[in-house]
Amino acid sequence: MRRLDIFLLLFATSAWAAELLVFNDSTGLPECASQCSTLTTAEAECATATGSEQLKCFCGISSLLWNHQHWDGCNDACADGADRERIDDWMEEMCGGDDIEEEWVDNGTITDPHSIIGDISPSDIEIDSAEKAAAHDSRVRQWWRRNYPFFILAFLMITIPILCYGIAIPMRRWAKRQLNPRPDDNMEDITPYKSIFASTGSRHSQAPFITTTINGEHIITIPQEQVLVAEPPPSTADIEASVRQDSWEARVRDQFETNNSKSLKERLMFWKK
Repeated sequence: MRRLDIFLLLFATSAWAAELLVFNDSTGLPECASQCSTLTTAEAECATATGSEQLKCFCGISSLLWNHQHWDGCNDACADGADRERIDDWMEEMCGGDDIEEEWVDNGTITDPHSIIGDISPSDIEIDSAEKAAAHDSRVRQWWRRNYPFFILAFLMITIPILCYGIAIPMRRWAKRQLNPRPDDNMEDITPYKSIFASTGSRHSQAPFITTTINGEHIITIPQEQVLVAEPPPSTADIEASVRQDSWEARVRDQFETNNSKSLKERLMFWKK
């Protein structure tokens, strides 16, 4: 029984060493982590080790790469924040947190970190940050370059109807005034009927009345000599003079509007005169 337990332990250790990085939901590593150079480099460097030595080697190298480069090796592969958080949790669970680099270097597991990650200077980090900022600005400019016609189209769709309404309403009022002009001062006045009562020459003068009081009641009477018979209706000449303006307008409307013999411009010019 003791030999069986040892055999199972050795088999499990060798199986785990063969599959150090397993990308599925049970292990916690997302599929995108298979493209992270930080993890794949550490796994390749420790491929010859087995068991706990492989784990120590992997954690030491990956922690060095993680602390110096962090997501530089996984930016393109794992851009989603949830995937990055899963990888961080997996690293902390497997290797013990952020202080593992000092632990593995101090105990002699890794003697030369620069042999793996190379010399990383502050100037290199600044250059890399500047390149990332330039790439971001370039993407923003490209986005505006592709989409600015849509903003111009939306602006025109809003402003053009407003301008059309602003111009059409005054033009409509002006055209209406031209088609229906006010009468001129020199138009012939219609001859009114004369008053039934005699007057002093003006139609606004009043005829004389006689007021008497009988039994407390006021009675207004008209002298017999002031009563006149109404004049006959005006002659044909007076009628023609009174309706001359109306008949002229009717003929003009019939000629220029009803029959559509003239264009709109000609009609407007005629009525303007």
